[in-house]
Amino acid sequence: MERLKWSEGAALQRLIVVRTATLHHEVYSYLRDGQLNLSAVSRLAPFLTVENRTEILSRAAGRKRAALDELLGELRAEQARSAEVQTEAGSPAPPEVDLPFVGAPSVGSTPGVVAPVDAVPAVLSPAPMEPPARLSFPAGEDLRRDLDRARRLLKRHCPSGRLEEMVSYLLRDFLRRCDPDTRTPARERQRRETETRRIPQWVRDRVWRRDGGRCAYAAPDGMRCTARKGLEYDHIHPWARGGSSDDPENIRLLCRAHNLFLARRDFGARVPPRGNGMNAC
Repeated sequence: MERLKWSEGAALQRLIVVRTATLHHEVYSYLRDGQLNLSAVSRLAPFLTVENRTEILSRAAGRKRAALDELLGELRAEQARSAEVQTEAGSPAPPEVDLPFVGAPSVGSTPGVVAPVDAVPAVLSPAPMEPPARLSFPAGEDLRRDLDRARRLLKRHCPSGRLEEMVSYLLRDFLRRCDPDTRTPARERQRRETETRRIPQWVRDRVWRRDGGRCAYAAPDGMRCTARKGLEYDHIHPWARGGSSDDPENIRLLCRAHNLFLARRDFGARVPPRGNGMNAC
């Protein structure tokens, strides 16, 4: 997800396909010839066994989505009937096993030596994998229009146009630019000749790391505020009284309540228009 920029769903789909193809080598030829795609293989994976894989893959080859859905319905029905027969006969269900990844070292093998694919034991069915989380919410016409426009603009970054891929890309981009814990720190600049209230980004980044993304106010008994939301950058020596905005030692993180409390302590009822150097982060 980090290096190849895949969404969580796309990465999980490929993991399922790789683990399935490790056990059922025929999958590779169907993928290579274009008779099955990744989505089809990942949906067929829970039904494939050593005994039925040839039949199921040949039945699924070349099917469109609707036809594949019909086949999956038949396979579920067959699986349910088989389970009922086994229950009536008292036969134990096939054991669940963890499938190895291609190139994973085998258990008990010499460290650093990769087990060949042929050495992977044949099992009845792949272990179930946790499906990706599903999110849903009502969307108005404005949101749908914005999504369509975003899909066109993101074509180069999200060629599939899938909603989960777009949301994942946009969230990563937002966090890269705005999350103080993960973004690249701004480059430190020389002190400005004309002092302004605005706190430079490099100062904000340094103060955020120093204060640990938490309100720095400590009560007289030494108890520090635990607030981590709605934090603001505050001038320790007020800017209105000559305090610097370029010096990290003169800037601290405060929650809104403590920022107002200290501003009123310094200025009384006449708090400056933007508070005591208040800049929400």
